[in-house]
Amino acid sequence: MAHPKKILFSGKKDLAGHCLAFIARLHGSQAIAAVLKQEDDRFYDLHGTPCDAVSVAGRLGVPVIAPSEIDSTEYDTIVSVLGNTIFTPAQLRKAVVAAINLHPAPLPCYRGSYGRTFAIVNGDTTYGSTIHHMDEKTDRGDIILDVAFPIYDFDTASTLDERTRLYSLPLFCEAWSLLLRDEISPRRQDQSDARYYKISAIDALLERPLVRPDSDQLLRLSRGLQFPPRLTPPDWLVDMLAETTPRDSKDR
Repeated sequence: MAHPKKILFSGKKDLAGHCLAFIARLHGSQAIAAVLKQEDDRFYDLHGTPCDAVSVAGRLGVPVIAPSEIDSTEYDTIVSVLGNTIFTPAQLRKAVVAAINLHPAPLPCYRGSYGRTFAIVNGDTTYGSTIHHMDEKTDRGDIILDVAFPIYDFDTASTLDERTRLYSLPLFCEAWSLLLRDEISPRRQDQSDARYYKISAIDALLERPLVRPDSDQLLRLSRGLQFPPRLTPPDWLVDMLAETTPRDSKDR
C-alpha cells in the first residue's frame, strides 16, 4: 500500500479514537483529511478525557465533517473503525490508496450487527475481530488480518465487546504497519461460512418463544442480551430463568 496523504476517518468508541491517534502519530495530523461525525457515543479514558474519534480529532485540529460533506472532501484513503457510515461505490473508488474497515467480529460468519450477541446465543466458543478491505457489499471485502480469542462461560455481550476492543487495537496497528510495508496478502472470504445478521434480527431474540427453550439456551440468550444500554434481557426471559434456577437447599 502506498503511503496515504489524505485519510478520511470514520469510527466510534474509544477504539476508534485510539486508532485515529495511532495514525496521527505515524503520519502526522495533517495526513488526516477529516473525521466523520457519529451519533453521540463518547467514551472516556482513565482521566475522564473523551477518547472517541471526534474528540481526538478536536484535540488534533482535524476537521470534523458530516456524511453529506464526504463528496466535497479530498481524500485518497478511507479508514473505518466501528463506523456507521455506508460509503457509496463512488466514494470508495475515490480512495485510490485503500479503503479498510475494522469489523468487531469474525468474518464471514458474523457479517452485519450484534455479532457478540449472536455468537453467545449460538453457543460459539471463540470470537474475533477482522480488518478487511471495503467494497460495494457490506463486510464482504478481502480479509487483511484477523484475530481470534475464546468466549468464556461467564461472558456477556458487554464483556465480550470490551475484550473485542482490547484485541482490536493491536490488530489494527499491526495490519496498518504491514500494509504500509506491503507485507500482507489479503485473502478472500469463504462464502460457504457466510452469515449476515441484520439489526432487526435482534427483535426475534426479544420475542417470547412459542416453545420453551432449555436451560442452557435460556442462559446463553440472557448473556447475549446483556449489552446495556442497548440491550437488556426481557421480563419473560428473566422470569423463565428464575423458574429454572435451582433453589438453595435451605429454601427447600
